[in-house]
Amino acid sequence: MQQAGFGAVDVGYRAVQSLRLEKHYLAWAADITADDDPYEAGLALHTRPDKPELLAGPALRTIRDRGPARRLSWFTASADVVMHGGELLVLPDGRLTPVKSAGFGHTVGENIFCAYVPAEVAASSEFVVEIMGNRHPVRHHTAPPYDPQGVTIRA
Repeated sequence: MQQAGFGAVDVGYRAVQSLRLEKHYLAWAADITADDDPYEAGLALHTRPDKPELLAGPALRTIRDRGPARRLSWFTASADVVMHGGELLVLPDGRLTPVKSAGFGHTVGENIFCAYVPAEVAASSEFVVEIMGNRHPVRHHTAPPYDPQGVTIRA
């Protein structure tokens, strides 16, 4: 590995993918697209719906006031469950929703993935992931598995 300067190290894309999943950082086109609203994706903090000169202000206010119909939720699965994204998350009521991003988190030693789930079940812990016809238990997370308070990033 080549030293890049200022303590940074040149790494590959798979390492970056692993690290972003461990911190619940979103990837454009994988986790969020122009079809997803910022409130569903957990990005409300980054919106400015009440800024008068903002062209999207009225639309953002409508979406905010209505509330999200679904939420981007994060999960972990055992290290022996191989995931790449596109698998199916089984909701508590038996419905299925596709997994957006998935990958192995080398720092935490588990597979980490996200999926949009209906808002009414977003607080549940009764989820499983289906991979090639087999169902595997998962844990639902409300904070990133690595550095949940964000201390390292602010160091």
